Amino acid sequence: MDQHGAVIPKAEITVEGKLIKEPIAGVTGPSGEWNQTKLTAGRYKVTVKAAGFSPFSSFIEVHDGTLLALKMKLPVAAVNTVVEVKAEPPVIMGTVGVLTEVHQSLFPPAAAAGQPRSPMRP
Repeated sequence: MDQHGAVIPKAEITVEGKLIKEPIAGVTGPSGEWNQTKLTAGRYKVTVKAAGFSPFSSFIEVHDGTLLALKMKLPVAAVNTVVEVKAEPPVIMGTVGVLTEVHQSLFPPAAAAGQPRSPMRP
C-alpha cells in the first residue's frame, strides 16, 4: 500500500531466503494482495517495487510455513525534474543605423591641452 493506505496493484514482489535456491517472484493483484504457498519456516527478505515508489525491503519470519498477513507501505519516490531552457539572443525591434561616411565637419577640432572639448553638434 502507499503512505495513505491505498492498495498498489501490479507491484513486483521478490522473496529471498537461505532455504530457497532461486528468489520467488510475483505481482500483486488488483486488491494489492499476493499469495505464496511454497514458503517453509524460516527467515526471508521481501522486496516490493512499484512504479512511482521507492523500493521497500523487509525481513520476515515464517513459522510453521504460515504467515497470515504482511502489510508494507511503499514511500513515494523522489521526484527529479530537469528543466533545460534554451533561448535565442533577444531581438530588439527598432531602427538600425549604419555609418557609411564620416564628415569632418561633425567633429570639432581637438581642444588645447587642459581645455574641455565642446560638445558634438549634429
